[in-house]
Amino acid sequence: MALIDNVKIICDRLAPLGWRDLVLAASHGELDISQKTADLLKKELVKDLTRIDRSVPGFADFASPGKNGISPGEPQNSLLFHAIASPLVRTNHLGEPLQGFPTLQDIETIENLVFGVQPPTIKELAERAGAKELSVVVFAYEYRNAAGTPANTNADLVFSRTGIARVGTAPALYIPENRGHWSEDDGDAHAIRVCPARYSAFLAVTKQGRDAAVLPIIWDEDQKNTDLDRHFWVPVHKLFDGRECISGLDLTIKYTSKHYNEKVRRVHMSLGEQPPDKPPYRFSEGIAEIANTGHAEGCLVVPVVHETLVEKAIFDNKPMTYVFPPQEDERFAAYEPQQPDSDAQVEINRYPAYAHARVKMDGGRMIDLNSQVDVGGLVDAGNYPAMHFLDFTGDGWVAVECAQLAETANLSPDFLPAYSVVAAPDFFPSCGQYELSKWSKSKEVPASLRDQIWGVGRGADPAPVALCEIRYPANLQLPDSPFSADDDTISAVVQMSGSTSPAKFEPSANVFRNSSLPDDAAGLFSPGWDVTLDFKQKNGDRQVHFVTYGLGSPFPEDTKLCAALSTFWPAVAPDVWRSMSPHTGNENLRGTIAPLTDEEIGQVGDLPWDGVIGPAIVEVAGKTFLEMASFLHVDYVQQALNNRFSVRLTARITAEEYTRRILAMLLVHKQIAGAGSPRIERRKWIVVSFLRVTNGLPELQTAQAQAKTVLKGAVYRVDMIKIGTGDPSIDVKDDPRRRLVPVNDRRYFFVDPENLKVLHRNDGVSVWAKWQLSDAQG
Repeated sequence: MALIDNVKIICDRLAPLGWRDLVLAASHGELDISQKTADLLKKELVKDLTRIDRSVPGFADFASPGKNGISPGEPQNSLLFHAIASPLVRTNHLGEPLQGFPTLQDIETIENLVFGVQPPTIKELAERAGAKELSVVVFAYEYRNAAGTPANTNADLVFSRTGIARVGTAPALYIPENRGHWSEDDGDAHAIRVCPARYSAFLAVTKQGRDAAVLPIIWDEDQKNTDLDRHFWVPVHKLFDGRECISGLDLTIKYTSKHYNEKVRRVHMSLGEQPPDKPPYRFSEGIAEIANTGHAEGCLVVPVVHETLVEKAIFDNKPMTYVFPPQEDERFAAYEPQQPDSDAQVEINRYPAYAHARVKMDGGRMIDLNSQVDVGGLVDAGNYPAMHFLDFTGDGWVAVECAQLAETANLSPDFLPAYSVVAAPDFFPSCGQYELSKWSKSKEVPASLRDQIWGVGRGADPAPVALCEIRYPANLQLPDSPFSADDDTISAVVQMSGSTSPAKFEPSANVFRNSSLPDDAAGLFSPGWDVTLDFKQKNGDRQVHFVTYGLGSPFPEDTKLCAALSTFWPAVAPDVWRSMSPHTGNENLRGTIAPLTDEEIGQVGDLPWDGVIGPAIVEVAGKTFLEMASFLHVDYVQQALNNRFSVRLTARITAEEYTRRILAMLLVHKQIAGAGSPRIERRKWIVVSFLRVTNGLPELQTAQAQAKTVLKGAVYRVDMIKIGTGDPSIDVKDDPRRRLVPVNDRRYFFVDPENLKVLHRNDGVSVWAKWQLSDAQG
């Protein structure tokens, strides 16, 4: 069946659901998708439109040059494709909800029509791109609104040669009105849905950064200037099955993929062993599969659903263990392999940075060391068989085959695969890493306070870094790795069309859907969140490259440390420093940076994101304490085994909300520090409570009246206690998993981060102390 016939079927189904009236309104009555025949529909779609009404909801960022329902080879200029693919098109022209939405296959079919309505020859495409030859390249991609594109001028397809799928315990869910997948499971608050990554093969060319639309580097001017001369692969034309893709050819597109997890193998390598390549040391089954091969739905890499995020490792029908040596100054009750060959410039993680070591095997018995008071000392002493646990993350590739394109003029014989990362769940799918990166350098953050947010980071002014900003090749040590050491822009995010004349549009509304591109993934930290680095030695040179096996084994070990150390790696990650007892570590890591609310950590309600109930004020022997979970005894691997993680609440935290919280906490720390450093002073304080409140709260009304000011933006209430330096916590009788922190100085705050206003009250002297307005901006 011809593409236009399939598109007519889609239009006939959607037209009575409000789509005919919507498209008519957006085209000032000139484009009618209800046509009697496919031929008439095709003529209707390719005709020139005289006017576009961008005031229709969802069309404000439709590209200004667009003047057709389908513009050959130009998805950004195709009005019908925009209507179908944009997640902001959700209502008709009157603002009433549409009665149905396109499926992913519908979008793919209309997308194929954009590239196939007038099939070009390869020679024509090469001439159009100004290249002698084109290459077949696999990209991960998605249609985004203007704010999410490199050019920021109009909605468009956005691409990367790296895709990020995410593991889970429930099947993938595609939400048609959002045009994307979502990780939350409405039926089970503790289930996390897998999130696929969508790929397709394109004919592509390389362009220098100065000539391509690439997400800019904003934290490092040297790298930004270097990127001007780097080469980036940019799509020219999509490849799909059939005769309508390339003139004169009948294509058959076949996708293949392979993924590996070798964390267990690398743990044993760190001990000087020569482990085998077979499972579970290294395995490829059970990580991800291609859901669709070719046809209209293209290639969707979907992680395999498992009952739990981690599993006990079994080898020869017995629990699998490793014996690690004693450790000095190990701070986290985990095995921390010594990493060779790291230097001041590049941190290398040849082995998992941390491996779970709190389940000791004694004969056939599993002993949970978390039940022991001195769990840290027992782990540090080592020399016992520790149970291995598996996660189902990994990395690999998505490759494409097409016999009809072999030995074709104007086409390179080398077909380039995409780098496919299967990563841990994203607990903040509505907040992108690159959004945080942009915000950290924006005027919303007072310049005098920018270097006071995060404890560590790249450069003198620590700032967030997204994976799309990092320039290294994909994993060169994968079995039969198809990647090249010279290909160091594989994680870049690019745009096919580049910049058009700016459209007048409002900032995009938040859409709850997962992104599978690297600007929504974290950059490189210690060791990282989605990827880290290793190197391959070749001819005396170190070829540094991305890997996933250098992350925690299993990944909840990383999750705990990043969350408990107050997301000190600048990343969109949970911050539960206030949920666990003060703990060892770099002094800069102390203090809450990106707070979760009382509901999100289980102080209110019953749904802490990590299954660990937050702190509570208690009275013991007439004294007031803050009771907290013991940092060393909190075990996220056990939480994962018991399916206690949840994205129900955190999934709804937008970038605007996440950054407001960071700024609110920064202003509180600034008010406490006075003329001192917020980053230093915050080490001495714990957040007892953090809530977003409404103006109707009586306490807020009293505070505003006493301070003679009104907080007009989003307002947060913060309750803090001073703990001093070191670890003042004491044991809870008969429960090594809990600690008591004495409550000394206690202060309360209302914060309006948008207007940089802080109201504060000190209970250190009198409970009747009045609220005051603070100049926290400094």
